[in-house]
Amino acid sequence: MRGRPWTESEEAILRDLYPRVRGPERVSAATGYSVNAVRVHAKLLGVRAKRQSRAWTTREDRVLTMEWGDVGARVLRSKLPGRSWVAILSRVVRLGLGSPAQGRVSLVFAAKVCGYSYPVFKRILFAQGVVYHHHPGGRLAAKRVQHRYLVDLDEAREAVARHLAADTRETLRQAADRVGLTPRQVEDRLKRAGLLPKAVRGSALRVDPSSVDRAVAAWVRMPMGPRSRPGVARCGAERAEECAA
Repeated sequence: MRGRPWTESEEAILRDLYPRVRGPERVSAATGYSVNAVRVHAKLLGVRAKRQSRAWTTREDRVLTMEWGDVGARVLRSKLPGRSWVAILSRVVRLGLGSPAQGRVSLVFAAKVCGYSYPVFKRILFAQGVVYHHHPGGRLAAKRVQHRYLVDLDEAREAVARHLAADTRETLRQAADRVGLTPRQVEDRLKRAGLLPKAVRGSALRVDPSSVDRAVAAWVRMPMGPRSRPGVARCGAERAEECAA
């Protein structure tokens, strides 16, 4: 059942009060319509209500100051109930908290600088106890900031240095220089001896020096017959054909 139609005087009251007061209750009391009817007719006329806002408390400012830059947007909003993300960003600018990056760089950039893939780099940081922070994202200072993880670059480099210092293994190039072979030959000897470790995607292959010594020693003790050394047999056959020609 439809209610009574709005008169011109009632619409004038709606146009005058609705943008100036908080909520439709005052308009409802002045016109006799229900709160829902006031909202519906205001939307039909294109009249917007005054934005309702409440002042920030000392506790909210303290929470925002302590947590900004260390937690994500979802956690921060849960600690500030009733505050939208836009309101939080506006308060951040007013308090002068600045960017949550705070001199940190993204994990992707730090991994590239340190020479590791993203997954391997994250495992190194976790093993070395380096804490990385989640960037809340959003719009700050007219610049769109994407969600990402941030880390102190100096701490990341120190973590990589500790990781390499604790790792007694060597690269194929280092092993080749030590035993007087090429990296390809070292890899082949390790593979034949069953001592070649599984490669980790995103990082250089590192081998145990004792495994390299064992593989090279086993190759030296290997008999020189053509069955055990197919490469030597093939070269010998080619040399014989050249001599016959």
